[in-house]
Amino acid sequence: MGGRRRKRKIVLKTKRTPPKVFRCPICEGFPLRLDVEKDGAVIAKCAYCGLTKSFSVAAGSEPIDAYYALLSMLGGENLG
Repeated sequence: MGGRRRKRKIVLKTKRTPPKVFRCPICEGFPLRLDVEKDGAVIAKCAYCGLTKSFSVAAGSEPIDAYYALLSMLGGENLG
């Protein structure tokens, strides 16, 4: 008379991956590509405005680290 036993719902947590394409700080266009080499050399290229910057970050850095380094580099310049 107890009835059926119910199964527990399994809640799966999704793991977010960091983005590979970023928003350009100059033209606000979306396809800003960051190519990070293993030695820390970074090449940033925007498809819309033609922004091309070469700089270096710590070896083994992720593209998101290189993006924030680019934002801090361009922070002093006139954006927009």
